Amino acid sequence: MTDNLEALKKARKEALTSIKKARGKVYNFSLSEHREREQLERDRMFAEIEARESIGIQEMRKKWSDVILTCVGAIVIFDIILVTSIGLGWLKFSDSFIIPAILGDSLIKVLGLAAIIAHFLFSYRKK
Repeated sequence: MTDNLEALKKARKEALTSIKKARGKVYNFSLSEHREREQLERDRMFAEIEARESIGIQEMRKKWSDVILTCVGAIVIFDIILVTSIGLGWLKFSDSFIIPAILGDSLIKVLGLAAIIAHFLFSYRKK
């Protein structure tokens, strides 16, 4: 009877060994190592997700910084055309406060967009 039990144990061990080799990996079936492998796999997956997210954020930042830079350029070009038109006499305004108000508004827009760009491009996520 002990011979049969020993033969069964030996056959079981050989079967497990052949299964392990068939998979191409030799595993230690201890619970702590299994949990550690699972944790490492989760950490790897989270790192991949964060890397993809970071790349996406960088691409989005590039796109929107170009859009906002175009807006700032349009505002500056408008101001140049306005001041040139007034200087050459093509445009005349009866009220003296309109020109400083328009230029001040444009300046505030440019500074606001610059602040948005600086905050968005140079802010870091808190972990």
